[in-house]
Amino acid sequence: IDEQRLRARATSSSCVACPLGTYSDKVKATTIDVCITCRAGEFANITGSTSCIQCDEGFYNPSSGSNSSAACMACPAGKYVEFSGASICISCVVGKYSSLVGASSSTVCTDCDAGSFANQSGSAQCTGCPVGTYSSQRAASSAATCSPCESGKYSNTRGVSVCRLCDPGRYNPLTGSNSSESCMPCPLGAYSVASGATSEQSCQSCSAGTYADNAASSFCTNCTAGRYSNSTGGTSFSTCIACASGSYSKQQATTQCSLCEMGRYQPNEASTICSQCEVGRYNDMFGSVAVQSCKFCEVGRYADTQGMSVCTLCSPRTASNTLGAYSVTICEPCAIGRYYNTHGS
Repeated sequence: IDEQRLRARATSSSCVACPLGTYSDKVKATTIDVCITCRAGEFANITGSTSCIQCDEGFYNPSSGSNSSAACMACPAGKYVEFSGASICISCVVGKYSSLVGASSSTVCTDCDAGSFANQSGSAQCTGCPVGTYSSQRAASSAATCSPCESGKYSNTRGVSVCRLCDPGRYNPLTGSNSSESCMPCPLGAYSVASGATSEQSCQSCSAGTYADNAASSFCTNCTAGRYSNSTGGTSFSTCIACASGSYSKQQATTQCSLCEMGRYQPNEASTICSQCEVGRYNDMFGSVAVQSCKFCEVGRYADTQGMSVCTLCSPRTASNTLGAYSVTICEPCAIGRYYNTHGS
């Protein structure tokens, strides 16, 4: 009997610790019923705990009775929790997102950029508007904010805030286009300087003196000097006609060639200048094609500069009997006993 009493006394003198995942703040407890299970958002990782440890901000624990800090999980992307001991995380609202794991503040929830949307709370990323559409609205919460690209534009990537304009030389009458191939080229012989053109009417025919030998041209090429074109809508260099012999063109993009002036000539085609008659010669005709058009000055006359259309008469009281005279010194004073009463004798 004495031995049983000693065992009972020894047993009653040893306190039993509350198990992992529980705690008790009671003293002199006599039953395990005082051991309370840790709530969700907490854990007790040692026996005999007098309180449970709360999960940190940015972490949560949905289960009760947890016995390890590993039970506290980081809030996933798109969610956050600003206080300790949380059993759930708070979702970012629609129109916002967060890519951060373990976020502890609502400030991590960022507005979706223009061109995208988040139509569910707790989004880790925003969804880009489909190709062929755009949106200029930030923090959009619905795909309905994505509008089709207007005519003259296209979008070949997701998530754009503006659509691309068709390049000069192209046009697009359609809406919702998702490729640059939707921008149709101006035909040969036409051009367009406008970006984002919506119809073929934006393509203008090349003016006379120019041509466009490529489709989708934003400019027309000038006919080179020495050539001309008097027709519109030229589609190749062959539109530019060489100036004929006896004519020339000094400038590009001309619609007609000019005849060589008097005192000049040009035997070749596609010329940019005409050659001048030499001194002592003259030419009183337009459009001459040969050097033979330059005639010698008659006696009593001279040409002391190139390109003369008429020879100069010798002054009164002087005379010359030289054909093709090229200087006033050829005109000599009258000899003693002689006189002249006309110019150019």
